[in-house]
This record gives sequence, structure tokens and C-alpha cells, in this order.
Amino acid sequence: MNVYIPGNESHCIKTIERNWPNWASAIIPALFTLFFLAGCAAVAQGGPSPGTYAYMYEGNRVHMTPSESLVAFRGLGDGFDDFTIRHSLLHDPLNTHGAMKTTGYNIYRYIPRDRNALAKSLTDRIDSAMRMNAAEEMQPVFEQGGAILIPSDEILLGFKTDTSLAEAVQFLKPVAPGLGIIDIQSLKHNRFMLRIDAPSNGRCYIVCQTLSDMERVLYAEPNHVVLPLSLPKPPARHQEYDTITEKKHTSGPNLVRSQTRSATPENENSESAPPSWVTLAAIDFESAQFPPPGWTSTLSGASDAGWGRTNYLSHNGSFSMYCALNGSDGVLPPGPAPLNMDSYIQSPAMDLSGYEEVYLELWFYAINDVFNSIIYDRARVGIADLGSTNRYYLDLALSHQGDCTVDPTTDSGWRRFLFRVPETYRKTNQAFRILYESDAFLQEEGAYIDDIRIVATTEIDTDPVGNDPFSSRLQDLKNNGQIAGIGTDDNDLRISDGEAWNLVTPDSSVTVAIIDDGVDLTHPDLNLVTGYEPSGMVGGGPRGDHGTACAGEAGALLNNHTGVAGTAPGISIMPVYMGASFYEVASAIDVAVANGADILSNSWGWVGSPSAVITQALSDAITAGTVVLFSAGNGPDRSPYTYKVAYPGA
Repeated sequence: MNVYIPGNESHCIKTIERNWPNWASAIIPALFTLFFLAGCAAVAQGGPSPGTYAYMYEGNRVHMTPSESLVAFRGLGDGFDDFTIRHSLLHDPLNTHGAMKTTGYNIYRYIPRDRNALAKSLTDRIDSAMRMNAAEEMQPVFEQGGAILIPSDEILLGFKTDTSLAEAVQFLKPVAPGLGIIDIQSLKHNRFMLRIDAPSNGRCYIVCQTLSDMERVLYAEPNHVVLPLSLPKPPARHQEYDTITEKKHTSGPNLVRSQTRSATPENENSESAPPSWVTLAAIDFESAQFPPPGWTSTLSGASDAGWGRTNYLSHNGSFSMYCALNGSDGVLPPGPAPLNMDSYIQSPAMDLSGYEEVYLELWFYAINDVFNSIIYDRARVGIADLGSTNRYYLDLALSHQGDCTVDPTTDSGWRRFLFRVPETYRKTNQAFRILYESDAFLQEEGAYIDDIRIVATTEIDTDPVGNDPFSSRLQDLKNNGQIAGIGTDDNDLRISDGEAWNLVTPDSSVTVAIIDDGVDLTHPDLNLVTGYEPSGMVGGGPRGDHGTACAGEAGALLNNHTGVAGTAPGISIMPVYMGASFYEVASAIDVAVANGADILSNSWGWVGSPSAVITQALSDAITAGTVVLFSAGNGPDRSPYTYKVAYPGA
């Protein structure tokens, strides 16, 4: 098999040597260190100084804002444990992300004791780490656009005209010593990977800016490590319900093992009417009674502040509910909410046993952004089984994604939240809860809730598509308003009545590359062909479950009495692992095209940090005649810098 390996026509060489005097060897790295620390100090005081963390993309300066709580280390020294204790640094759960295993970095989260500590945190921890030799390298971490980005010692360089490796080396020789460039690797036509000396410590941005100003250079950008933040798995304490059955209702075919529904004859399809929804509760807080009739308020934290009715903000009226208005520690909005809160408002006990689906809808207003954080100043929505200790909660945070709908496009700052009740909570003696929790350190404004609606239905299934056991749950293929009355026939792909497949018959000769976090290579409901790694080596196995779900959405087999049916059942699926950096993502695209993919399926992306290397790979794919598809994402929040459906030609 002809396996394409990007860059195999060249090799890494070290032809740029430093001939510095002894004093320069000591002073120049120190100057870069001072530059980095000055940038950190400026960030702590309200934002980076102009140009500190920035690179150029298509003539525009892309500014990066470092996290106030995350930092990445590589090459941990003997004094690192003492350093983390002294500076309240905790090993972050982000390190469990599959992509982190190959980067060599460890992400730590700083837990400040007060706002003054936060203001000094970046400078203090990095300066202290350098003096203690706690680590070989420290990098800023950027939380933006739905992703975590970490700079490295690698820079991606492109030239405007044909340039050989030898010519690139000669071109860079005059500036290499001052910029610390020690390595050049030829990647593809006119494209190169540079490496700067250690410790790079965020220095790649000033190097990129310097190179971008050179006439012959088309682009110079950091080879960021990228962690797209897909849905994290819920903690074990929230997994009392049957995860396998639940996930199959909304995602791909990787978890279809329990067949709880009877199979139907092949091609037995008929039109189904939209389900009827019953309103179990509707609260707009316009009534003076609080808590609402039948609801109760509970205060269980060190602070006795709790939810209360306010006219400070409202979504669609004059009143809403604020998290910390009541109690002796209560405050008027906008707060901030007191420390050590743990309060909730609870609905009356409900009998949900007769319903096929139950949803709670509400609107919330908050500035808190629990971005995979261990700090838990947050509002939460959930359900409690009053006959046991079982609870299931989801966070209300601006970047939260889960089994809910959060629309980043606000209604005057208000966001809509949709909470789906898991199957094992659809029984008697269940109560909905809206919570607010705060820690002992930083204070936030808190959260406001308005327009609560609880709806239920006994009629949720669509007509099955063939005999696959979960095909009646393919709400994306037959949309008639299954989710809390949202969606109409105008959104329907009209698969279940055969119209789409009568027009075009799915063909296994068509190969769709799933560029994602890998695919289950043994899955029985997929027609798999050879998969690949970003290097071009055979592989493409799963690092998570997102890629397998996407593969099932695209091409799960039809009428095999297994799982679900894809939009184009039986097409050939090429798993391509997208890697963990700008260069690896671009390479994954190149690999898929070079190995015969007809269509590239991309259900990933981030906002605000574009890459010229990825853009070029997409352009090359389109030029080669490959169809490039991007998902619309999980919300309409978009920026000019995104590769999703806004990418020209996709």
C-alpha cells in the first residue's frame, strides 16, 4: 500500500550554528526571559502589552490572551514538587486529554488565595520556577475559542516563492543567532518547521513577528499544541444511569450494545406526527411569592445566602431569580455572591415514570465561565432522586457543553439552557434542582435564572429507519420536533420516508475521511478502510469517542440489526487521527487526500487562533477535487477566524 508521509522527501538538519561570544550566550536568553516576564506582568494588570503574544495571519495580527490560572511545564526538575506547593499549583484534569500524552507538557492550575495573589500569579510562578530550576521550560496557556492552546519551541514558516531547504537555511542565517533558531526541517513545498533553543518560554511569538516582517516570508506562526475541548465525560458519581443506552440516543454507533427496542421490518417506513408535549411547570418569577408554590429553598453551605427574586435583571418581564439575594449573608445584585455558598431551590416531587422524554428549559445570565475548572463558583441544574442519594447535575457556564443546548448567541446577555432528564431518573419521586456553589477564594457576580419550563412527552420516537435497533432515535434524519418541541419538518433530511436515498444511493466506493480523535477500528457497524496517523503511518485508532460517533453519523450500516443508520449508510470510512498541533492537523488533511479520500469530514474547530498551515492544507485539498465538509458546531458563536462552514470552498 502506498502510504504518504508528509515531509519524507527531506530530513531535519542542523546547519544554523551560533557563534556568540560568551557574554551574548548569557545575556540574550536573559533578555528573552525578561521579555516573557514583562508580558506576563502586563497580562496580570489587565492585558498583554501590544504585540507580546501575537502572530500574523493573512495580514492581520492575531492577539493571544494568556490564561490567568493555567501554565504549562515541560522537563520537571527536582524542586518542582516544592514549587507547586509554594504557589498553589494543581495538576489539571486537562492532562488526561489524549493529545497531551505526546506533547511532553503538563498543565497546572493556579488557585489564588485572593485577588492580589491573582494579580501577581503569572510573574510570581514563572520567576520562582526559573530561580528554583523547577522545570526546563514554562509556557503560557491560552483558553480561547473553545480550545486550549500551548506554544512550543516549534515555528511553522512558509515562503512566498519556491524555496529549497538549502535556500531557507541561507536566508535565515543572518537572523538565526539573535532569534535562537537552531533547527530547520523541510515539510512540504515552500514550508518548513523551525525550532528555537530552550527554554523557549513563550518566546516563539516575538520570533514569529520578526520573521513575518521579512519580505520573502508568507507566514510564520507558532506550532501550537491544540486541545479542542469536546464534551468531557461526567464524573463517576453522575453515572448511575445506563451510559450506553443514553449516549446512543444522540451520538454515533460506538456504544450500541444493548438492544432495548424491537427491530422492525426492513424499509417499513411511514410518516409520524410530532409528539405532544405536556407542560409540567412554568415559572417566570413575576408573581411575588418566592419560592414559587410547591418549591423549597435549601441553604447548606458555610454561607446562608440563597436564591431570591429580583427586579435587577429579567429575561422577558420584570423579575428573575438571583443566586445570593436571601439569607443573613445575602447581597443585592450584582453582588458579588458570598464565599462558601452551597444553596439550591428545589421543585415539588414529580412522577416522571410515564414519560418517554422530559426536559427542563431555562434562561440564565452569568459571567462565570467554568472552563474545565476545579474552582466551582457556578450555577448548576439537575435532578435528584428523592428516594436515594442519586443526583445528576450540569453546569451553567458560558463555555459549557453537554447533554443540553447552550446558545452562545445571547438575548441581551441571557442564554438558553436545555436539560434532558436521563432515562433512569424518569420515574417517581424526582425533583429538579437549581444550585449555586462558591468556593472560599475569589468572588463572582453569580447567576440569574428566568423563564423556567419543564415539559414531557410519551411519544418521542420517529419511525424506524430499517431494522437497526436505535434507528427510531435518529432525530437528525427525521426531525419532527422530538426535543422539547424544537425543530420542524423544515429541518428534516427526509431520510425515513426514503426521499433522500431515492435520489442518491450511498456507495461504498466513496471514501469519507473522518478527521478527528480517531475511530474504533473494530466497530461492527462501520465499513472501515485503512486509517492513518498525521505522520502518514497506518493507524487512526481512537483517543476518545468523538470520532467514532462522527463516523456513525456519516456512514453507519443500514439493516444489519446493529446500532443506528448513518446519513449515507455503508460508505467507506477512513479514520484519520488529527493529532495535537497545528502541523499535525494540517498533515492529517494532507494524508487523507494523498490516500484517496473523496470527502473530508471535520467536526472540530476553534475560534480566534487561525493557522496558515491548516488553511493551506484545506486549500490544497479543495484544489485536488476533494469535498471538504465542516460541522456548524454546537452553537452559532463565530469569529472571522474559524475553519468551520465559514471556510471558503468548504
